[in-house]
Amino acid sequence: MASLDGLDKPDYDGLVRLAALRGIVASGQHGEVDGARVDVFTASHIVQVHDKLSAEAQQVFRRMPLKRQADVAFDLSLRQTRSRSRSR
Repeated sequence: MASLDGLDKPDYDGLVRLAALRGIVASGQHGEVDGARVDVFTASHIVQVHDKLSAEAQQVFRRMPLKRQADVAFDLSLRQTRSRSRSR
């Protein structure tokens, strides 16, 4: 599990958290990030959404709390799925 010491520092930009999430995906096992257990599916979803965002949006996304990142990632995915099903 990745250590996230220093999250309270003003220059924290979420890169450590993102690295921890990528580690969870790579290991294929749940892990702990920001004191919360994160399963592989959620970690993968957050990482995939992050990687599809523009550089500016990635910075905003990384600065969100973990719970908010997960909520945004799943919401965006749900919206995309709904728009695909309507266009058929």
